[in-house]
Amino acid sequence: MYLGTQAAAHRLGVAPHTIRRWSGSGILPCVRTAGGHRRFREEDVEELAGRGKATRLPDARLARERELETLVDMTVRLCSQLDLSELLAEVARQGTGLLHCQACTIYEFDRESGTVRCLAEFDSSGNRLPDRPNYSIRKFPLTTRVLLKEETAIVNIGDPAADAAEIATMRPWNIKCSLMAPLTSSGGSIGLLELIDRERERRFSRQELRIVRTLAAAASVAIQNAEAVAAVRRGGLEAEYFGAAVERMIAALGTVCNASTSSEVLRATAATACEALDCTAATASWTDDSSSAGNRASCLDVPPGSPEQKYSHALVCRAPCGEGHLVLSGSVCEMPPATLGGLARLLASVAALTITRLSVAEQSLTSSDAASVTPGCTLAHSVPVRGRVPGPVVGTSRG
Repeated sequence: MYLGTQAAAHRLGVAPHTIRRWSGSGILPCVRTAGGHRRFREEDVEELAGRGKATRLPDARLARERELETLVDMTVRLCSQLDLSELLAEVARQGTGLLHCQACTIYEFDRESGTVRCLAEFDSSGNRLPDRPNYSIRKFPLTTRVLLKEETAIVNIGDPAADAAEIATMRPWNIKCSLMAPLTSSGGSIGLLELIDRERERRFSRQELRIVRTLAAAASVAIQNAEAVAAVRRGGLEAEYFGAAVERMIAALGTVCNASTSSEVLRATAATACEALDCTAATASWTDDSSSAGNRASCLDVPPGSPEQKYSHALVCRAPCGEGHLVLSGSVCEMPPATLGGLARLLASVAALTITRLSVAEQSLTSSDAASVTPGCTLAHSVPVRGRVPGPVVGTSRG
């Protein structure tokens, strides 16, 4: 059985705001409904009522026990989340629930550039809000101190001594109070946790600040774990992608090698780039000749501005061919892994060697014809020297 705030206050003989304060400090644990309302287990209320009759008020020992239970439960919930998006939602849910705030924002910090980027922001009901824009800490002295000196800071909109830069950013978002805590690791701050109250200015108790610092510490570890798991998963997916691409490349290289003219080689190379490398469009060019191919499953077919719109990434590589270079360029919907650049380089090299072979054979045939007409003519074949194939160049353009 669960009780609402009013029912719990009536059972314990205190005011509703006292119930809310006990809930935030961990004395009386609660759960949240979909609408954000507190619900208390009847047995917890009865236990607290029994303690209250013996001591008239919850003593410090009971408060510490409840706080410890709250911190342990919070840490377990965070560390059990391995998906980053679900973890960020859980961090916000814990922060807004325990501190009775209206929103929670989690940022990541790039120490080299001094840039703070919003990972996610959620309201107290668990709804994700639009991400805040990136910003440089050079313009915000208080944020700089929080991140570099790893301090916790509180900013109230009506405080005349507050950081003017922070106040200027709080007003457009209708923020009355902001509590900032650093997300730290062994190498320093990796991000920032901000709890937002849009209803009132606040002075947080020492117990609430302990909860915030513990939440930030647990979130730091959990975020790094989630990112490590995501990197391992990406590596597995890239390995699978590379294996499939190699099989498609092997099946298609025969068409490139068996072409009879340089134009056919370029045409087969562009088509192979679309088939084997999943390029939405590809072009192979050499001297004044070029050929293009397209893939029907193109991400560029999505209307501009659509939520499904993706980015198009350019993949370009060159291979020595005769006195010039064969250039292979293509566009892919997803950012190409490093292995994809290696396969593109291999394809361009095979095409360049095929064109070189055809050119040498054509020159030999022409020289043989000339020798048959002019007795005593000496043939000299010149084979281009193989040079190092330049590595792929990756660029990005909006699709």
